[in-house]
Order: sequence, then structure tokens, then C-alpha cells
Amino acid sequence: MICFGLAGLGVLAGWDALAEGCADEGVGVPVGADSLGWAAAGRSADVRLPQPVARAVTAPIAPSITALRLDFGDSCCMAPFVVPLGLSRYRPPPAISPKCPLCMTTSRELCRRGRGRQRTSAWQDGGMRVTHLGHAALLVETAGQQVLIDPGNLSGLWHDLTGLDAVLITHQHADHLDPDHVPELLTANPGARVWVEPSIPGAVQLDRAEPLSPGDSVDVAGVSITAVGGTHAEIHRDIPRIGNTGFVLRAEGEPTLFHPGDSLATIPDGVDVVAVPTLGPWAALKETIDFVRAVGAPQGIPIHDELLSDRGRALMNRQVGSLTDTEVIDLRGGKSRDF
Repeated sequence: MICFGLAGLGVLAGWDALAEGCADEGVGVPVGADSLGWAAAGRSADVRLPQPVARAVTAPIAPSITALRLDFGDSCCMAPFVVPLGLSRYRPPPAISPKCPLCMTTSRELCRRGRGRQRTSAWQDGGMRVTHLGHAALLVETAGQQVLIDPGNLSGLWHDLTGLDAVLITHQHADHLDPDHVPELLTANPGARVWVEPSIPGAVQLDRAEPLSPGDSVDVAGVSITAVGGTHAEIHRDIPRIGNTGFVLRAEGEPTLFHPGDSLATIPDGVDVVAVPTLGPWAALKETIDFVRAVGAPQGIPIHDELLSDRGRALMNRQVGSLTDTEVIDLRGGKSRDF
């Protein structure tokens, strides 16, 4: 077991300071046989390691490190928890109140009294993290799986992703399926399953692409993916309509997410987080508002927004937020949100 000081944990978790009197606790680094790769975690914008810690965990033993075990000891009410290496993002432990930088209680004494609460990290408690990687592309991390939806050519934020478990593509338009870069993405993610709208394999050459028809479901290690819909929204009566498959992602004890692709015609039940197409040549604001109202999700993430200026985005988001009961959460620019 290799240990480094709790000061290192404070930086790792994104906190600027540590509770007085708590800095003498240790953080353990267990060593295992099969590494998931420290570098993959280190590339994440959410992970910040001070140099002494970085040197400690990237020493010659680094190839055998599989996870960090974080133990606050008796100074904090957090239960010990494990941060697996190789995941794309690290989630800090949940906050209790805005005081102590460790567990957010008001003092060391309260930390000790709260020990019995057995608070754990978000990785153990479950929950879903969603990252908007430009236009219609969402990275959904749920039940320990990483699912990328609609990697299109209006953004490059998804180009360097690794560790994906699945890639989903709603339809063949290039702003949802970048034919120049998706093949490279799949090469970099050899273990990812690829499910696509059924007409795509005949239109675009993609390795491992499997059609998923509306009404069908597949399972990725506890994440259920259900295809819905079937037809792209009408752009103009003179333009032939193509297929479009929306995806509903569900996992036990975690929120349900719906990505509709380019159609507002299908309204699944039980959606907690809906991806909301903000603007397209096939959409109008009045239709978007009716769609969001019909889905009735507590929270919505604007997507399909690269055709808008910053002012246009703000206007559309404000209108959807004010005319529906759905909280609009703007994650533009690669931002993430835990649900």
C-alpha cells in the first residue's frame, strides 16, 4: 500500500482547502495485477494532481495500479471509497453542507459525530453524469458504463474519447455521424458496441455497426438501451425523409435519459433527463416547447445548437425554461452535470 497525504486528496477532489486538523490522514493507493491505466484518468479535465502525488503514482509501479482507495479516517463522516483508474472522469464525494472542505460539515467534531451517516462517493451511490460534447453529441456515464450518442461533424470535443462501452447513432446526417472521424473513434475504442439507426449500415461504412430498430432493446452491463421513433422530422415536403432512432437509456436506481435525435414525434414514459434539440431546419420553437411539455422530464439538456449564436442559444433556452416545467441545464462547451 502506497500512501500520500490528504493534501493531495484535496487537490484531486477539486477542493481549495482542507479542514483544520484533518491534514494528517492518509490516502491509500492499492496495487493490483491488471492496470486500467492511470493516464486515462489523468487526461480528464476533472482530475488535478499535485506534483508529489503525480510522481508517487506514476513511479515504476504505475503499470500495476488499478485504483485509489480514499480513507478519511475518523476525521470525517465519509466512508472509505474507491476511485477506479481508467474512467474518463472522477466525481468528488457528495457535499453535506458548505463548511468543511472534506465533508462540508461545520467542524472536525461534527465530522466525527457524523461518521455513522456512511456517506460514500458518487461512484458507489450511483447516479448519472452527462457531458455535452458539442451539437447533438452526449457522453452518458451511468451504471459504470460510458455511452456516446451522435458524434457528429459540428464538434471535435469527442474525437479523443477512449474507454467507451457503446456508441449510439440516431441517423445518418453528418452532424450526428461524422464519416471522417467516427471510424477513428471506433478504432480507439475496440471494446465499444455500436448500435445505429437501421438504414445507416447501408449508407455509411462503419465497423461493428449493428442496426437497432424502434421497439428493440439491448443491454450493456446493466444499462438498458431502447430504440424509439423511426422517422426523421420533415425538413421540407420536397426533401425525402430518412430514418431516425431515438434512444432511451435506463439503469437500475439511476435517472432515465432520452435522446430523440432529429424528431419530436415520440414521447417515452418515465424520462428524467431529456436532450432538447434547440434549433434545426426541421424544427420550430413552438414544437420544441410542446415536445418538452409532453415528455415532462424534470431536467433538460439543450442539444442541436451549433446553428445558433450565443445570443440565440440564450433566447431559446430561456423560452423553453419559462414555458415548460423542465429545468434547462446548458452544458455547452464540454461541461458535465451529475444527475
